[in-house]
Amino acid sequence: MLVVDDGSDDGTGAVVAEVEDDRVTVLAQPPSGVSAARNLGARSAVSEWLVFLDADDVLLAPGVTALVDGAPSSTKLVCGSSERIDRDGATHATHPVLEGPIVRPLLAGSFAVRRSAFLGIGGYDIELPFSENTDLSIRLLADRSSDAVEIRPVTTLRRTDDARRNRPSEYSEKILVAADHFFATHAEVLAEIGATAQYAATAGVAAARLRRWQQARRFFATATRSRDRRPSDVARLLVTFVPVVRERVWRP
Repeated sequence: MLVVDDGSDDGTGAVVAEVEDDRVTVLAQPPSGVSAARNLGARSAVSEWLVFLDADDVLLAPGVTALVDGAPSSTKLVCGSSERIDRDGATHATHPVLEGPIVRPLLAGSFAVRRSAFLGIGGYDIELPFSENTDLSIRLLADRSSDAVEIRPVTTLRRTDDARRNRPSEYSEKILVAADHFFATHAEVLAEIGATAQYAATAGVAAARLRRWQQARRFFATATRSRDRRPSDVARLLVTFVPVVRERVWRP
């Protein structure tokens, strides 16, 4: 197991240093972001398969073994289900679905990627702070090989995700960076799977919460022009032009 300390200031390094287990190797780097941390771990790993686990994730038994056992040599990506614990303590199961070259949702800890395939495409895009796993799956499965991905009926991950509640402005900023990247590099894939409006509207809401009305209009307009547009996309676009209403609808 590799633990990458991405310049933490919460005592993570000291906690990990107390672990006396030859199977655990600790790597450290200056604060560089989750994608750079995962890339460092992947380059340092020696195993055939990689599973990325974030600090707020719990890997459930039988974990990695259930994901990769018996996977054909042609398989690059093996995905399982996950459990999310909401703020009320309720557990919700999430099952991945393959749509074209996108596996959604693809959460760290719920999938294993063959190390050679991961390194072959250059790993994670370190400039992408959000939806990095979706971007990874698109690049991994670009050749559309039918046996390149396998979805297995196992649950490997449990997580409590409160990023939106605790860091709403930071979360919105990351959504906008990712949206610009996806529309610049993966617009055809989004159109193929009928997700253009969804991605554009999500970015529009993020921009509206940051009070960037011109940017919000641009994304909502993209949503309304797409084949998969919804009535709500048109309504949201119109609301951005009405100051009194938009301030009530989207709060920081």
